[in-house]
Amino acid sequence: MTGGVYLARMVPVSLSSVRAARELGTTVVKHTPVVSSLTLQGHVGGNIWLKAENLQHTGAFKIRGAVNKLHSLGQDAARGVTAGSAGNHAQAVAVAAQLRGVPCEIFVPARASITKIAACQEYG
Repeated sequence: MTGGVYLARMVPVSLSSVRAARELGTTVVKHTPVVSSLTLQGHVGGNIWLKAENLQHTGAFKIRGAVNKLHSLGQDAARGVTAGSAGNHAQAVAVAAQLRGVPCEIFVPARASITKIAACQEYG
């Protein structure tokens, strides 16, 4: 442990693991467009393209990782999952757990956004 934060072991990512993760998410992850940003292009003087992940059901890209992680847990996920987050990660874990039919408990800071808390509650 360093500075109160657990450091994850770095594992190389293969093209086949990326393709497998993509396949796992096909039922919940939306194919989102890539759009240019004239505003940002004006500031930096080059082409700027943004992936519109805000169009995901949870409003962020994090659903991709949550679905993949719960799948990687296999039968261990049946015992339930826990997440600590005040926002998008919490929603992603809640949705992924709902889809897998596993118990899920989300811990949020006392001052978390009411909107984010409500969204997690809606996912069960």
